[in-house]
Amino acid sequence: MIHFGDQLIEVNGKPVRGLHQFPALFYADVTPGVPIPLKLRSMPHGSTYVIKKPNDLYTPRSFGIIFHKKKNRIEEIVPLSKAAKAGIPAKMSPFLYGRSEVASVITEVDGIPLNPFAINEQFYRRVEKVPNGSEVKLVIQPHDFVKLVKKQLKTTKNLKKFVHEN
Repeated sequence: MIHFGDQLIEVNGKPVRGLHQFPALFYADVTPGVPIPLKLRSMPHGSTYVIKKPNDLYTPRSFGIIFHKKKNRIEEIVPLSKAAKAGIPAKMSPFLYGRSEVASVITEVDGIPLNPFAINEQFYRRVEKVPNGSEVKLVIQPHDFVKLVKKQLKTTKNLKKFVHEN
């Protein structure tokens, strides 16, 4: 499975130096119907956390995660909340040098990526579908890294095919 933030290392045994190479590497010497071997570095900048959804009454604020402008970027973790007890950070080490910390961004819930452009509390809608009392696996990435990925995605043709709202 490919995750938001995975780093593509090789396509068909050939090293990838940048996204500009991808089409040429992907379509060179390829036979239709034959799998293309990919080598990935799994989420080199991401961290995974597990938090338990309450057994009883669940509200969107039950975890103690406060988001920035209804996006997936964490603004604050409420002290002593389920998120705080799970070790989920509001800030983390940056992808780029020059800052001591950047905001954390939730990019995946239970193996399903969140839309990096979501502004509609997509995280809460996704968690509502998880049965009460279940563990929820979250992937957190640094905000500066997510911003760079979003910038590259915006240059992609047919972007709507790659991002989902549910």
